[in-house]
This record gives sequence, structure tokens and C-alpha cells, in this order.
Amino acid sequence: MDEAMGGGAKTLLRKEVWVMVTREDNGVAGPSAHPHSPPLERQLTMTIQKLQQAGGGEDLGIRLTDDSDPYFLYTLLLSMEEFSQLKVNQNLKVEFSAFPSNLVQLVDKCGRRSADETYVLELSTPASDASCAVLSVVETNPFKNLVHLSLKFRPATDCTIKKHLAGCLTVKKAELVQLEDELTETRRDLTARLEMATSEASAAASEAAELRAEIATISTRLKSEHATELAEVQRKALEEQATAQEERRRASQDAEGAAAAAAAELRENIAKLTASDSAKAAQLIELEGSLRDTRARLAAAESSASASSKELNEARSEIRELHAAAHESEKALNESRIRIAELAQEVKGKAELEAQQAALTQAATQQKLTAESSAHQLEARCSDAEKRSQRYAREIQKGNAIITRLQRDLASVHAKLDARSSVIVSQEQAIGGHEKERVRLQRELAAAQDAKTTLQLSAEQEALRSTKLQEQLTEVQSALQKANSVINWLQKELTEAKRGRVIEGAIKRTSGRVPLGAKSTNVEQSRRVEYTRGQSAPISDKYLQHMEPAKHSLIPRAASSVPPSSENPKSG
Repeated sequence: MDEAMGGGAKTLLRKEVWVMVTREDNGVAGPSAHPHSPPLERQLTMTIQKLQQAGGGEDLGIRLTDDSDPYFLYTLLLSMEEFSQLKVNQNLKVEFSAFPSNLVQLVDKCGRRSADETYVLELSTPASDASCAVLSVVETNPFKNLVHLSLKFRPATDCTIKKHLAGCLTVKKAELVQLEDELTETRRDLTARLEMATSEASAAASEAAELRAEIATISTRLKSEHATELAEVQRKALEEQATAQEERRRASQDAEGAAAAAAAELRENIAKLTASDSAKAAQLIELEGSLRDTRARLAAAESSASASSKELNEARSEIRELHAAAHESEKALNESRIRIAELAQEVKGKAELEAQQAALTQAATQQKLTAESSAHQLEARCSDAEKRSQRYAREIQKGNAIITRLQRDLASVHAKLDARSSVIVSQEQAIGGHEKERVRLQRELAAAQDAKTTLQLSAEQEALRSTKLQEQLTEVQSALQKANSVINWLQKELTEAKRGRVIEGAIKRTSGRVPLGAKSTNVEQSRRVEYTRGQSAPISDKYLQHMEPAKHSLIPRAASSVPPSSENPKSG
């Protein structure tokens, strides 16, 4: 099994899954089992592969391993004949070609470790037969645990385990060689970085010496420039202070005049708005009085209800306009107050300008202190450069530890990438199968809809034909009833004619000579019988040959063949 899975195999799934491992007593599975030990949840690696046979067929190989236990190995080799037996025993509905993809989907559903997981993998080893183990896919629910699939695995023999360990060792050796190559390349890279850091440290030391000389030169030049700039700044500050005081005085006078004018204008506006509000309040009172009068007239005269309602609506609209005008007046008053606050803010800004002039003088003094502190900072940068060179050496020593950790991380990342690639391949295959199945179902649905339409049309046609046949059957039954009545009448006439013949023969025997009246009567009866015989046969033939015309022609013929009541042969 291990050799077969090693060569000529296509891996469908390689994934770490959580499995409930139990050892059952007397091979009894399910809720009635009495395990020797409680179920143990283990993280196992499941590998599903398609194996090529020598004859061109395919087998399905499944392997369970444990990375923490190299001697844990269970294998299953499922051929097409064994799958046929499995399909019959467990009532499966998929074929052997679709079984691997469905198995991968089931494993994806139940391979996670979660307390509320619906699908669970269980590996049970019966105590009565230690040569096999049963892997079951169980769906748990509050009512019952449903076993979707059970596969019988066999534990590996010593020879199989040795071959499996040899294969694992080969893979690990290849990974080790790859990691050694990566480690050599990383060391080479770090050595180049160390040399570069050393050269940068020496360059930083020379740069620090140059910076110290430059700092001394810059310090002397800055001191002389600072003295010159300080004198110039003081002179400009005095000039700006005098100019600012003059501008502040003028601006203060202009602001006071503008504020006085604005205050007077606001007072006039307030007085106008107050008078306007009083007038509008009086109008409002008048309108309210007219509204009361209108309501009184409305109660007194119901005949003028529509006109009074119109006047009331007009009065209400005027009241709303008055309220809007009052709102605009309040808005204008608020704007005037805001303007006064802005003018006061401008006066306050002039005072802040004087404070800024004083701050300029302090800034000049602060600039001198800043130049001195920058010189000290340059000296600190030189010492920091020396410390950085020492820190680079310590970081290079830490590089080896980081390389070791990266090697472990790289190994785990490779393992995860292999698992993800196999899962992605299986998912793409499953998606392709689902897409083909969807296209097939759409085609079948279209064909079924066409067949349904055809059947509906044929059913409607059959219903119309059934209705027509029912009408024809009704007509034929009515014609048959009429024909039966005519046939009964004809039989009665035939019986009477036979009776007339018997009487005529008796008369001829008793007397060779017949009176004239009797002879004419007998002749007339014989003619009537012949006429009746001649009419009865054609009616029957027509009825049998042409049923539909018979129902319209039988009644007139029967009526025409009935003799008058005055021609009774007994009357002669």
C-alpha cells in the first residue's frame, strides 16, 4: 500500500484533521459500546490519493498518520470492485469516479475542532479484531447520530512502517538540504551586510570628526551673526512698535466712530421694529376680533358657511405673515448684535497686536538660545553615531538566532502551503463538476418544460376531441331510440299483415267466389303489406349504413306508411 501510494499517485487531499479515537469492547459500535478508555481527540494527517493500476485502471488510497507518533499508520486501498460491494452494503448513491471528491467534501466539513461541529470523524478499533480500524463520518444532532460512511482501515505492518519512515526521512533530508542552502545564502547575505555596516561605521566616525570641526566654525560664525541680527531686530522692533501704536490709535478712533454710528443706527432700527411690532400686534388683535365676529356669524347663519370659511383662512394667512415679519425683525436685531460683537473683537485684536510686538523681542532672545542648543545637538549626534556602530555589531550577533527561528517558520509554512494547494485543487475540481452538473440540469429542465408544454397542448386537443365524441354519442343514442320505436311499429304492422293473409286464405277456402267489396278490400290489404315490406328493408339498411341521416328520415317515412283508420279490413 505504501509503495503504491508513493509512485504514480495523484494527491487529492493532504490535511490535518481532528479525529475521535476510541477502542470499543467486543466490536460493538454506537451508543451501546463500552469502551475501555474514554474517546481521545487526536490531530491526524489524512492523505487521499488516486493510484494508477498496471492495467490502466485507478484505485483510491487513503492514509492516516500522526506527526507526533511516527509508528501511527493506518492505510486503505479501495479498488472499483471493493467500492461496488461498499456501495451495496452502505447504500451509497455515487459512482466510483465521483466518490473521491465527495469524500474530500465530507472531510472538509468534519476536519475542524469545534464543540458545535455537526460532522465528526471517529476512528474505532474493535477489541475482538485488532487487525483493522473503522473510520466513520458521523453527523450529530440532538435526536440521533447518523453514520454517513464507514471505511475499514488496516494498521501498518513493521515492513510498511519502515518503508513509510524511510519515505518520510527522504523527504526530510531533501527539506534539510534546501534549508542548508538557504542558510548558506543567508549567512553570505549577513556577512555582506556586516562588512557594509563596518564601512558605514568608519565613515560615520570620520563624519563625526568633520562635524565637530564644522560645529566649532559654525558656532563662532553664529555668535557674530546673532549679535548683528539681535541689534537689527531690536531696532526694527522699536520702529514697528511705534508704527503699531500709531496705527492702533487711529484704528481705535475709527472703530469707536463706527461703533457709535452702528449703535445709533441699531437704536433707530430697534425703535422702528418696536413700533412695527406694536402696530402688528394691534392688527393681530383686530384680526382676532374679526375672527371672533366671523365665528359668531358662522354660528348664526349656516347658509353663508362657505364664505365665512374663506374669510377665516385669509385671516389665518395674514396672521402667519405677521409672525414671519416678526421673525425677520428678530433676525435683523440678532445680526446687529453680532456686528457689535465683531467690532468689540477688533478692538481686542489691537491689544493682541501689542502683545505680539513684545513676543518678537522674546523670540530674538530665544533664537540665540536655539543656536547654542543646536551646537550641543551636533555633538550628541556624533556620540549617537558611535553607539549605532556598536549596536550594529550586537544586531549581527542576534542574526544567527533569527535565522534559526526563520528556518522553523519556513518548514511550517511549506507544510501549510502543501495542504492548501491540495485543498484548492480539490475544490476547483469539485466546482468544475458542480458547474457541469448545473448545465446538465438546466438542459434537462428546458427539455422537461418543452415536454410539459407539448403534453398540455395534446391534453387540450384530447379534451376537445372527447367533447365532440360525447356529443356525437348522445346524438347516436337518440337516433337509436327513434329507430327502435320505428322498428317496433314496423313489426306490429307486419304481424297485422300476416293475420290479414290468414283470413284471406280462409275466405278463399270456404267460398270459391268472393264478393266485389271483399275482393277490393283484400287487394288493398295485400298492397298495404307489400308496401310495408318494401319500406321496412330500406329503412334498416339506411340506418345501419348511415346512422346520422337516419334519425331525420325515419320519422317521416313511418308517418307516411301508417294507413288511415277508415281503411280497417274488418269494415269491409
